[in-house]
Amino acid sequence: MNSKPLISVVIPCYNDGKFLPETIDRLFQQTYKNFEVIIVNDGSTDEDTLTILDAYRSYAGIRVLDKENGRMSAARNYGVKHAKGSIIVTLDADDYFEPTFFQKAIDILIVDENVVTVSSYIRYFGLENHVFKIRGGTVYNFYFQRSVRLVQ
Repeated sequence: MNSKPLISVVIPCYNDGKFLPETIDRLFQQTYKNFEVIIVNDGSTDEDTLTILDAYRSYAGIRVLDKENGRMSAARNYGVKHAKGSIIVTLDADDYFEPTFFQKAIDILIVDENVVTVSSYIRYFGLENHVFKIRGGTVYNFYFQRSVRLVQ
């Protein structure tokens, strides 16, 4: 892996425009700067969301892709198909990462080529604010066990 791999951040969006400005602002606070943002408009119908998405179409480093509504997983997959990065990160429209997450993840991936997945606590905001802590350990723990919810 080269020293500065491109990260593609895929954000599905279905009528979540009110959350996007905070999510995008926090993304651009990352200490690791070599990333692109792909917002997938999953058939949004909300006028405010459509206006916000249109505004992001002219931002450098952000691509807005449009598709018919097909649920969040289909929107993520669509974004991944259009990603240019060698590392894929998915993020919901109402979530964010701590500013050092990308750099810490890259450092882990570069040091150990056997590591293929890096995760963090999941923070979301909006109507409620919570932190979910992913249980570490095996692949089974990562994918199949429920996370621990930490209320802040």
